[in-house]
Amino acid sequence: MPAGRPKKPIDWSLVDKLCSIHCTGEEIASIVGVHYDTLNNRCNEEIGCNFSEYYKKTSANGKMSLRRKQYEVAM
Repeated sequence: MPAGRPKKPIDWSLVDKLCSIHCTGEEIASIVGVHYDTLNNRCNEEIGCNFSEYYKKTSANGKMSLRRKQYEVAM
């Protein structure tokens, strides 16, 4: 029988959405209900990269959407 608490599941689709609106890693961890170190470790385990790399990839979509909206408003 393994010791310790069972791992809390992380909703990666929620994490993606929070990255796209540029929440910080600490804010995302708090919303998901884990410590930032846990989020980073689980990202390594489940996604295969550290959270910083994952954040860069997923936040790019948010930047693109923001630029698109700024362009629409400017026109």
